[in-house]
Amino acid sequence: MPSVALGALCATLSLSWSVHAKPHAGGDPREVTVVADEAVWAVVESTLIKGLERKVPFQDEETVFWVHGLGLDAMEIIRRRPLLLFLASVDVKGPVAEFVPTLMGKDLVALASRSPFNRLTDPWAEGQVAYVLAGFTPHQLDSLASRVVDETYDGFLSRYRLTVHERLYARGEDRAQTRNLASRYGWSLEVPRPWRMEAKPDEHWVHFVETNPDRRVSVHWEDWAETTVTPEYCLRTRRALARQYDRDDEIDGPRTTHEWTTFLERPAVEIIGAWMNTKHTSGGPFRTVCFLVPEQQRLYFIDLVTFAPDRPKFYVMTQLGIIAETFKTAQNSTGGIEPS
Repeated sequence: MPSVALGALCATLSLSWSVHAKPHAGGDPREVTVVADEAVWAVVESTLIKGLERKVPFQDEETVFWVHGLGLDAMEIIRRRPLLLFLASVDVKGPVAEFVPTLMGKDLVALASRSPFNRLTDPWAEGQVAYVLAGFTPHQLDSLASRVVDETYDGFLSRYRLTVHERLYARGEDRAQTRNLASRYGWSLEVPRPWRMEAKPDEHWVHFVETNPDRRVSVHWEDWAETTVTPEYCLRTRRALARQYDRDDEIDGPRTTHEWTTFLERPAVEIIGAWMNTKHTSGGPFRTVCFLVPEQQRLYFIDLVTFAPDRPKFYVMTQLGIIAETFKTAQNSTGGIEPS
């Protein structure tokens, strides 16, 4: 990470930022750009890669984020990236250690002593999140990074989900369809345009599809007067629904897990795994949430499926999850079930 003439750089950038409105952040929304002096980067790199490059639950070879280090000589690129992490050490004299105090308006020793971990929102571009870590030594920074990596990951993930949401609903929500779902079925989703709806109301099954790549959100519900449900029942029903509505798809058991979780403040069984179809030589990831709405005496299954060969799956599954989380009952009420 080569050094730069920091004073001239800051003066130039300050002038350009004051004259022009903030641009939108660009670049890959899942790339974390780490800005650090070389001696700091050499110590902290492995901690950040381990903490931020986490595996996608349903796709072992794909990570949620990937980490890329840059020096201040690439500031024109850095200030437009969506996810930023600045690392500065008092005892490493370099351009980043000089720059961070100008960014934060505080002496680096004061930062390291009193506020070593900070978050900035949209510092140079709309849709940007930047974290700043300050320490006295690279090893102290490495320890700090280990302690705050979960919070940093969650912050980056929230920003990423907002980006996906903006793109997903770029053409708006089909509000007429949302109202129709609520009045006709007693529940609704905020379905983005131009997704297509298919339904078999007599069978309590509706799904919404989009292509390129193939994506689907399905909703199935059944009468349920009991107050409990088991994960085994949810998994068995999910298998039956796939065979009935998805051209004899099957769940790949060894690659599928289920657990109790919370979905929209309701206890729920979540099934995450892979589907496959030997007849059509196809497969991909899926996610199903199963939860009870006691006031309706209904058990709901929301199923998220994609077929996107040779494409990253996390982006598509994030889209589907965002749609699923718009689920509301006509009463817009919450309830729950106790795990059994």
